[in-house]
Amino acid sequence: MADAKAEIARGEYVIGIAIILAALLISATLYVSLGNIVETIAAKSFAVNVQGTTGTGAQGGGSPTAPTQPTKPTAPVADIDVAGRLFRGGANAEVLIVEYSDFQCPFCERVTPTVQQILSTYGDQVKLVYKHFPLESLHPNAVKAAEASECAADQGKFWEMHDAMFADQNKLSTTDLKATAAGLGMDSTAFNACLDGGSKLAIVSADATEGSNYGVSGTPTFFINGQMVVGAQPFSSFKSVIDAELAN
Repeated sequence: MADAKAEIARGEYVIGIAIILAALLISATLYVSLGNIVETIAAKSFAVNVQGTTGTGAQGGGSPTAPTQPTKPTAPVADIDVAGRLFRGGANAEVLIVEYSDFQCPFCERVTPTVQQILSTYGDQVKLVYKHFPLESLHPNAVKAAEASECAADQGKFWEMHDAMFADQNKLSTTDLKATAAGLGMDSTAFNACLDGGSKLAIVSADATEGSNYGVSGTPTFFINGQMVVGAQPFSSFKSVIDAELAN
């Protein structure tokens, strides 16, 4: 009888050890799996954040993070329709520069002097067309500012409004936009009705959709004869692409 009891005790002991080992194995497996899940989520979050910092900036005067290295131009990927769009530079220029931009984006404001340098350096050799890509989730005034530029275009004041908005990005509320238009000598009644009526939203939305179709995900994004250049890059980055196009 004693031997039988001892045998039963040994069996229970072995079963207990087996249960403990199984529990440890399951815990280890869950720990590794959880670690992999967390690591995957972190990687995806990092990728999203990196994409989001490319020319998007932070709302309300935050501290946006610029790319530390210039983004090299890609091979030509876009044949963008600019028929009927307002432009700066030469009408029949050899180099077409299409800029997808956001009037409330700090990087877009930062690259404005560089764009002016391009225009003053190359003159009629380049043609610059501005298109809208408002990042509304980050910049709540960007859509209305884009509409305001198109309302100004109706009165021949697109570039004046463009320059004024980039000169002071703190004045992009609807009230401020109307005051800016009046200060530029526009017909306030017509401008205000245009802005309040939302008649230019279709143009803004079409530009944004087009930009997305060509791979635009942040602002500013430029296409130089179809070659994408992303971000507020230095003049030298643009110059290398433009010079190569002019040499062809």
